[in-house]
Amino acid sequence: MGSFGRTASEGSGTKTMNVKFTRWIILGVLLVTLAVPAFSQTSAPVHLLVVGQIELKRPEWLKFQLAGPVKKLGLDDLVRAQQPGAKILCANQRKRPIPNKNTPVREICLQGEPQMIKSGRSRVGLPRGGTDPLIPYIISPRRTLLLDDKPLIRWNAVPNATHYTVRLRGPSGVIWQTEVRQTEVRYPGTLALQPLVGYALIVQTDTGVSSTEEGLPGLGFELMAPNEAKRIKAEVEQLTQEELTDEARVLALANLYNGEGLTLAAIEVLQQAIANGTRKTAVYSLLGELYREVRLNLYAKDSYLKAIDLAKIGGDLEAQAEAQSALGEIYVVLKDRTAAVKTFSKARLAYVALEGNESAHARKILEQIATLNP
Repeated sequence: MGSFGRTASEGSGTKTMNVKFTRWIILGVLLVTLAVPAFSQTSAPVHLLVVGQIELKRPEWLKFQLAGPVKKLGLDDLVRAQQPGAKILCANQRKRPIPNKNTPVREICLQGEPQMIKSGRSRVGLPRGGTDPLIPYIISPRRTLLLDDKPLIRWNAVPNATHYTVRLRGPSGVIWQTEVRQTEVRYPGTLALQPLVGYALIVQTDTGVSSTEEGLPGLGFELMAPNEAKRIKAEVEQLTQEELTDEARVLALANLYNGEGLTLAAIEVLQQAIANGTRKTAVYSLLGELYREVRLNLYAKDSYLKAIDLAKIGGDLEAQAEAQSALGEIYVVLKDRTAAVKTFSKARLAYVALEGNESAHARKILEQIATLNP
């Protein structure tokens, strides 16, 4: 979409009509966006290794690999304990012992009591977003459910802008507006947010640039229903009582929140861990994944670069391959073909080393490289 504020300042009658027309289109998109849920829960449950010396084999791997203390697991993955006492934190927030023989995760986490399925948000829709530093695009809340009815609103700082106008829209129109000089402000609850009602934020600079110029649908947010919020808080309390490492607790909390559509809460948990000094590959990798989900590609890029560095230090070949593959896709969005090809090539080599020459992941990456480098 065009930058309507800057066009209006040029002054011709025709351009003014175009500006008005563009504004009506933007308004229409926003109203449609409010009516469309920003998320859908379709992904598989998340299981985590948390205790003990453990070996892991994914279905596509050539052989077992030593696994770090915290690793996302699928139901068809095989695990085996090298020492007594090894355990998995299953998606129902309960720890289960890992046998010393090859055992599918489904046999460990789906036996006994019923499984509470936690599902993450699907990546349906455009992958672009959060790429133009000249736009005051919304950083948070963005594509998320909220537990807090007075969220902290943050957006990208735009060069040469001295103040910003922030508007909060509901289904009936603008319900709150303020003007600030900084790049964040807390919603004061002037009008109480209603659960399960779509809201959208619009930030405009004094230089005439608007967050709507990002041109993406589905960036709004909703307040979680009270009964669901109560349940989540109880599950979080239960999780905090478990005897877990700091890394395991952080990742378990982040996955719990994200599985319920509370992506902002998940991001905040990971950000706090980083602020506290963590240097865990899994924390940066998950943060990059969540930034991609909310369409903040520049933020995701920084997280994946850090994850790759840490994975190399720790010798985690899978984490390197996954982060490099995701980073290559971000470079495609950023229209940096050279960096994309280089990063995809590194990911392919890592997957071949892990899965062999017939690796499906490696073949997929070759296809991506071919489209960029015909």
